[in-house]
Amino acid sequence: MKRRILSGILVAAMATAMFATTAFALEDNQAETKVSYNNTNQIPDPDNPEDPQWAVEVPSSIVFTDDIKEVDATVKLVATEGGSISGVSGVNVAVASAHKYKLELAGGADPVEYTLTYSGQTANSGTVGTLAETTAEEISGKAVMTGTATQAGDHTDTLTYTVTKE
Repeated sequence: MKRRILSGILVAAMATAMFATTAFALEDNQAETKVSYNNTNQIPDPDNPEDPQWAVEVPSSIVFTDDIKEVDATVKLVATEGGSISGVSGVNVAVASAHKYKLELAGGADPVEYTLTYSGQTANSGTVGTLAETTAEEISGKAVMTGTATQAGDHTDTLTYTVTKE
């Protein structure tokens, strides 16, 4: 008797699996799929790097092309997983360029200039700004390629962001 009931349940399950499932869509022949990419690095609280409650997000890459000459470079104060930015203040962010804000081929050839600005101020002095939970959780930034390459190749520079606490 138990085998017949089990067999009946299995037959019903197999029959149900044979029917198509309807997906809700924009139109009969369309569906949406969300795709995202978070291209940031996080620098943890320098006073508590082993168990940080907060971090500063900085760009992980800035990529220029002949068509894309302006790139977002915003930095943000964010809570880590399980952490908080409540009461956080005096988080100083600085940046330094390895090639003085020039993209270069290997050996320093064919320099291409770019600017890096935060809150409308050039970051060439190294200062990005100060983050705090109450006054500025992010500092708006952008990188703009102002020069033009005369030689083909991968022109690069390296930015180093540093976070300190007052």
